[in-house]
Amino acid sequence: MRYLLTFFFCSNFPLLALDKVTSSKSIFVHYMPWYASKSFSGQWGWHWTMGHFKPDNLGTEGKRELASHYTPLIGAYDSQ
Repeated sequence: MRYLLTFFFCSNFPLLALDKVTSSKSIFVHYMPWYASKSFSGQWGWHWTMGHFKPDNLGTEGKRELASHYTPLIGAYDSQ
């Protein structure tokens, strides 16, 4: 339910500007509620490993070995 409320709030209410200038930029949020990270949940969830990737290993570019074509800007997050 909290995910639905988060989506509803983000999609239906404009952001409050700190100054009096009105912003016309839209902000879109995409949230995956089923990811688990070792630092928060104690183990890597299946969606980060897909059974054979090892997120504890760092690749040649210093990025975690994730079951993803792209690394989130905040890193391998936990959905909790």
